[in-house]
Amino acid sequence: MIADPNALLISIPFGYPLQSISSPRYYWNNTQRGRESFVILQWTLEGEGVFEWQGMRHVVGTGEAFISIVPETSKYYYPKQSPEPWKVAWINFYGSLAESLFGQLREAFGPVLSLPSRSAAGVMALRLAEL
Repeated sequence: MIADPNALLISIPFGYPLQSISSPRYYWNNTQRGRESFVILQWTLEGEGVFEWQGMRHVVGTGEAFISIVPETSKYYYPKQSPEPWKVAWINFYGSLAESLFGQLREAFGPVLSLPSRSAAGVMALRLAEL
């Protein structure tokens, strides 16, 4: 028997299907995002941004996504010298099951994944279906 059935739920309250970023003021430090734990999956549609995790700098280009499990020592941002906007889609997942699944995914494949358009569209459809 499961002691806390709510601990297994996944909630998807926030997401955005297209955000165009062109300012170096776009900078998120994931150690300072509040107390509630959540997962960020951010997919690059065009351009590139940077995700730093465990002391490693990862350039996240078109067709790639990063996974962050907040709070953690990581950050992501738009590079100052970037010649073009960073166009992204992102979705946040809440709940212990989401943290566990995305943690395992990140452990197996790393924090930056190649995410085919079809897969990303399916993930974003999860959020849009809740609207």
